[in-house]
Amino acid sequence: MAAHRTVAATPDEVIAALSRPLRFAQVAPTGVLALGFPRPRMDHGSGLAVGDRRTVLFDGAHHRPSFIAAHHWGEAPSQVEFEVVERGPNSVRMRLVSDTTPLATWLTWRSVDISWHSVDPGHTAISWALRYTRRLAPAWYFGPIERVVAQRAAAYLLDALDLGS
Repeated sequence: MAAHRTVAATPDEVIAALSRPLRFAQVAPTGVLALGFPRPRMDHGSGLAVGDRRTVLFDGAHHRPSFIAAHHWGEAPSQVEFEVVERGPNSVRMRLVSDTTPLATWLTWRSVDISWHSVDPGHTAISWALRYTRRLAPAWYFGPIERVVAQRAAAYLLDALDLGS
């Protein structure tokens, strides 16, 4: 699933933003992502060179409303780690290294594909695609749910880019 944005930044500014940690402390998840999913707290790592790694740390369930705080996800912090495996002039692909998040019981991440291109001298279009394999059945029920959550997650990651604004 993918999300797309056109931002007031040059391609070089987008590359610099993608190289920096995401702004999870400043940008809270909204909508379905705020309804009990572990919240991302920190993004460790930087760079877009092949071999660079990014690790996102998540809260446990303690911040959830009481009626879902005891969900099987528990209260322990978790993390997901990705490694840059391909880098083009206008794109980057990351693959999963490890995932201890509760979402690992729902799906297996295949790749994160980010691409960008100049729209005009001051604007750049960015696409952030999350590719995964669904682990829950039946597909007719869980497939649409996972697609919505993955699309919203991709949009949230775009919102969390540090474009210096």
